[in-house]
Amino acid sequence: MKRITLALLILGTASAALAADPPTRFSAAQLEHFEKAIRPLLVKRCFSCHSDRAKKLKAGLKLDTRQRALTGGDTGAALVPGSPDKSLLVQAIRYDGDYKMPPAGKLPPEEIRLLTEWVRGGAAWPAGGDSRAAGPDARFDLQTRRKAHWAWQQVRVVPPVDLPEGTAAEVAAWPTSMIDRYILEKLVAEKLAPAGDAQRTTWLRRITYDLTGLPSTPGELDAFLGDKTAGAFERVADRLLASKRFGEHWARHWLDLVRFAESRGHESDFVTPNAWEYRDYVIRALNADVPYDLFVVEHIAGDLLPRPRRHPEQGFGESVLGTGFWFLGEWCHSPVDIRQDESDRHDNMLDVFGKTFLGLTIGCARCHEHKFDAISQEDYYALTGYLRSSGFRLVRYETIDHNRKVARQLAKFRRQAHYRLLEAVLAGVTPGLVDFPAYLLAAHGVIAKAKTGDGEALIAAANARKLDVSRLKRLIVHLAAAEKNPDDLLHAWALLSRKAVQPTPAAVGAVLDPLRKAWTARRSAAAAAVGNARVLVDFNALSGRRWRQDGASFRTGPVRPGDLVTTQNPARPIASVRTRGGAAWDAAFSGLTLTGGTENENGRLSGWVRGGRTFRTPTFALKTGRLWYLVAGGGHSFASVDSHRLLHGPLHGETVHAWDAGNSRPRWVGHNLSRFAGHRIHLEFSPRGDKPLELYQVVESDRPPADPFGADMIEALASRLDAKHVTTIDQAAAATAAMMKAAIAWSEEPAPTQATAQSAVLDWLVRHVSLMAANPRASEARVARACEALIAGEKRLKAQVKKSSRLAMAMWDGSAENEQLFIRGSHRRRGKTIPRRLLTALGGQVTKATEPGSGRLGLAVSMVDSKNPLVARVMVNRLWHHLFGRGLVATVDNFGVQGGRPSHPKLLDWLADRFVRNRWKIKSMIRLMVLSRTYRMSSQAGREALAADPANNWLHSMRMRRLSGEAIRDAMLKISGRLDSAYLGKSVPVYLSEHMIGRGRPKSGPMDGKGRRTIYIGVRRNFLSPLMLAFDTPQPFSTVGRRTRSNVPAQALILMNDPFVISQSKAWARRLLDRKGLDTSERINVAYREAFGHRPDDKERAVARGFLLEQGRRYGLTDDRGETDPKTWSDLCHVMFNAKEFIFIN
Repeated sequence: MKRITLALLILGTASAALAADPPTRFSAAQLEHFEKAIRPLLVKRCFSCHSDRAKKLKAGLKLDTRQRALTGGDTGAALVPGSPDKSLLVQAIRYDGDYKMPPAGKLPPEEIRLLTEWVRGGAAWPAGGDSRAAGPDARFDLQTRRKAHWAWQQVRVVPPVDLPEGTAAEVAAWPTSMIDRYILEKLVAEKLAPAGDAQRTTWLRRITYDLTGLPSTPGELDAFLGDKTAGAFERVADRLLASKRFGEHWARHWLDLVRFAESRGHESDFVTPNAWEYRDYVIRALNADVPYDLFVVEHIAGDLLPRPRRHPEQGFGESVLGTGFWFLGEWCHSPVDIRQDESDRHDNMLDVFGKTFLGLTIGCARCHEHKFDAISQEDYYALTGYLRSSGFRLVRYETIDHNRKVARQLAKFRRQAHYRLLEAVLAGVTPGLVDFPAYLLAAHGVIAKAKTGDGEALIAAANARKLDVSRLKRLIVHLAAAEKNPDDLLHAWALLSRKAVQPTPAAVGAVLDPLRKAWTARRSAAAAAVGNARVLVDFNALSGRRWRQDGASFRTGPVRPGDLVTTQNPARPIASVRTRGGAAWDAAFSGLTLTGGTENENGRLSGWVRGGRTFRTPTFALKTGRLWYLVAGGGHSFASVDSHRLLHGPLHGETVHAWDAGNSRPRWVGHNLSRFAGHRIHLEFSPRGDKPLELYQVVESDRPPADPFGADMIEALASRLDAKHVTTIDQAAAATAAMMKAAIAWSEEPAPTQATAQSAVLDWLVRHVSLMAANPRASEARVARACEALIAGEKRLKAQVKKSSRLAMAMWDGSAENEQLFIRGSHRRRGKTIPRRLLTALGGQVTKATEPGSGRLGLAVSMVDSKNPLVARVMVNRLWHHLFGRGLVATVDNFGVQGGRPSHPKLLDWLADRFVRNRWKIKSMIRLMVLSRTYRMSSQAGREALAADPANNWLHSMRMRRLSGEAIRDAMLKISGRLDSAYLGKSVPVYLSEHMIGRGRPKSGPMDGKGRRTIYIGVRRNFLSPLMLAFDTPQPFSTVGRRTRSNVPAQALILMNDPFVISQSKAWARRLLDRKGLDTSERINVAYREAFGHRPDDKERAVARGFLLEQGRRYGLTDDRGETDPKTWSDLCHVMFNAKEFIFIN
């Protein structure tokens, strides 16, 4: 069939008519979606035939600008915005009818869906958003863009100008603060005047809701109205700022930015473990007035602060909890393309990071240079490197710092105690080495002559050389066993004693030469075993910041060759001397538990407690994927492939592996990850229960390497009993003793050189003290005293380990990883590697290659540098938005070219400068704003002001604002008397109606949420509260700094019909009726003051009383019983909840 280009299929209205259409306005979210999802798709799928870059343009159609797409090609328009079914472009990509585009094959379903929904939404396209710039020859001048746009410029304080002559005296006298002066400057320039002051009742209701999200009480109202002294307004502001309710309310604003939710979304909506811990961290930080610059640093790198901020009472480190925000996004539980999934998660993380802290749409540079802002594609991937260098963990935040301190104390104590213990042991060994060659020669003589080492021969040999008979006997008995054990230090001597009866050089050589050949063969085999494998991790080589564990249970660093393995048994205090270094789990940290109610990881990682018990390797690339772990003991391993860890469903289960303890001897354990060959991974190891676990190496090999541990002793023997230096029996005896002396000397100053061989000899010595000591009992007593001190000290320190803790999501610093640039955003087409750094336009410095970790702390510090013009501006603008109803920059999440320009640029910079100079104190900045005359203005604007400035851009009066869904619900609870004011704590599950169904449906919570504030109600992505959604609580997918403020019938319907609203109306009515000594009018007064913050006037009071009587008649009540019946009062309370005055603040 002949191929037909898309252009030939497009029919539509005349291009001339389309050209005359007025420009369409699109929301910032729509434009961002176009840049991130639609434009890259058009470039990838359409531009080869339908753009300026096409080698041969097909049918005159170009799709590189919106106007061209609407104009169409030879046969008409390509798009009908809002009507995908009428758009032939959509029909063609669906393969509907006779036409199929692209001809080479149908697009993936997700791409068809994206384009269809884009057209349905109006085919949003930025004004001037020319996709022709996407070509490889397009010019992207970052510095020109940076210089041209206001947001990149340094904060500059410019004082307000003097008011012009002739300004009315009352206007000139209006300002009481610098904020007022800047506002008035604009008003006067626009020939406007500020509105009068709001009534005290209005101001109190306004500030109480703005600062706490709750209504003022009648008592608070009376106190304020009765306070006529100077400072009354200040006292109210200070009281509200000091309230715990402040942090609860303002935390909700922050949680909107970081897309807070407690589940992962997608199909099954799996739980995000302990997400509420992050929420409580935010509440505490806001109530404690943590400086915002520190708050930012804690979010980016709180896990890396050398001196983290601590909870004032409980003492745990708060800072690490801030990093949990990175992981609050959606996670896919079984992605087919695991690298694409990581790329999508990183995109969401950077999108939230950029908007929240910088007010920039960094995500728009994922596939190409940002179309409008001074953000390059390299900037995007430079920041991605920080995420690739960091991982996820559930941190034992309550105990991790304390237990690390205990671990350091244990390490220091053990070094000293082990030294004294080894000193005590060797005190019984060293003197015996002086005459040990004589004992060896005597034993040789006895065995060679008497064969059985009978008593007479033994005594004769001892007397001949003036040796201790008992010690000689012990040596002869040992040699009998050593003859059968080729790994024994005295195996060679045992053979010499048995076979070289006449110890001539020839006889000695006849015994030792075969041994030397065998030793050489074993050494070669051991070297080849590892030599043929690719060593990925040598745990003995990790130290310092490369020693990465979540907690302290893997000690403060690797155990080394020569370290003692001790027991709690005074009779045998030293179990062995280590001959290999590695990561060893410390039994001092056994028995770690989780505080009740703490959630562990879910899926395949839920089978064991990992928090505080896990060691992380550096990141490396898989080639074949056949891994082998050299371990001792039992354990679990998890391979974090492209940071994926939500292990549910059929895919990726092989990333988890476990093995039994077996015996104590190190062995190779295989883990087949061949399906992930080519991916970069890191490994996480945890012990199996409280069983021992030691980690030595990770290698990649098609088959398990041979056991390298068999060559430990061989190395020492081969180096000392070589043919060049040992040819006689006397030389052999001297060499054997010299080998022991060398090991003791090495133990006093351990060095990597021959560490394995020397520690093997040392291990043999401490196991065979009786062969050296003339008086074993005296030696044992000396060792016992040293052991008692060791046991007592360890017991004391172990008792200080805190066993139980809660877990919270946090970052876990990994090895330094730079990301490659994805050409057109595709991980399958990667370009050059981009070093990690902040945005170029903000002076981003490349993270030093010598830094072993992510470098996030350096990023965090540069973010809050005084030269960064964005962080302070963005935050003070957010504060202004929440207090005045609109930011000085209306697009609070986008300070870029496509965002709004500041209405009061001089005021914005003055606020930003004041914020930084006042040590980034949020409460101080809020106090400054709410005590301004501007904030005190009435919302009643004059006719002239409304006519001249209908949008109130210049703030001639306060803007009326609708309460958030959270504030509406919380106000109902407080007024009804059902509010539980408990502070912090685990979330109450969201109430689920019978209509809220779907996969992953959780257990429903109570309808009233146990009376808790809405901030403490669980947020499940797939099961969001209908009441909250009706009042525009954002769906938690990305940053939402400015909520939609809709006014739709659904809001009235839900206030009339929601069971929660009805139940609170009944509870409020009962509370009003329970108040004794009040008549109907007085009860109405109380109700108005509680709901609306003021007394009713006579008309309002009469209307309310009439309503009660009318409802009473409808219920069949006689006389005036309607004034005291719970049903009528419930109806009145319900009506008041439905009043506009209840859900709006003036």
